[in-house]
Amino acid sequence: MKYFKLLVSVCLLTALTFGCQGSGGQQTIADSLSTAPAETEDTLSVVEDQVQNESVQNHLSQLKEEWSAVSNSVQATYQGAEFGDYFHITFETSDGKLLDFGDGDNELGTLELYNVDFENNQELLGKQFKITWAWKESSFNCCEGAMESVTAQVPSITSIELIK
Repeated sequence: MKYFKLLVSVCLLTALTFGCQGSGGQQTIADSLSTAPAETEDTLSVVEDQVQNESVQNHLSQLKEEWSAVSNSVQATYQGAEFGDYFHITFETSDGKLLDFGDGDNELGTLELYNVDFENNQELLGKQFKITWAWKESSFNCCEGAMESVTAQVPSITSIELIK
């Protein structure tokens, strides 16, 4: 957190020195600071919120772009679940596209792809599934290492069945 605050301070100093250009009526960092209380902690808090919101928006924009060509019903091979930097539930389509449902509010039915310790069900790894998915509101940790809890519309499994 100490390094993050240092980075924010540097960014803040740069923004105040060189100015900020707003777009589309959005509030810039400089605008936020002019309306924020004078205390340093409050100012950093405002900037951290702006950075977090930008990170979340970048993540969601990237998701929309990545998933724009994915059919809402797709066959894919289960690659596994893992909790590394963030939680991931990964499937691979026949054309090599990786689908990560880790942020989603997933409805897995009776399938146990992984256990409570995030260990993969070895019997299901490498198996083909028919997945139906939709954009659903979900709470998940995001972004750029901040690990803040956010709520947004993200790709989520609405039904899944093993292809035998």
